[in-house]
Amino acid sequence: MIQVRRDIPYGEGARQRLDVYHPVSEGRPILVYLYGGSWQSGRRGIYHFLGKSFARRGFVTVVPDYRVFPEIRFPQFLNDAAEILRFVAARAGDWGG
Repeated sequence: MIQVRRDIPYGEGARQRLDVYHPVSEGRPILVYLYGGSWQSGRRGIYHFLGKSFARRGFVTVVPDYRVFPEIRFPQFLNDAAEILRFVAARAGDWGG
């Protein structure tokens, strides 16, 4: 059995949200999936199949959105990725990680 938590904010921006797919157990490894899109497009909802699939295999899986061009420019994309990783590390225990 897995649980899904959607639209969790990790920042102030409208796109700074993430979904978490996790097994109902403790001490699980965590995967963070940063999808491609040339820093111009993409949506975390497209990858729900990936989050569910990895969670069924015992991984806490985080699929975030991040801000894209033209709202921001390089290297701010990387700042969002770093913030995602900090956020996930700080809250891993909340999801059984």
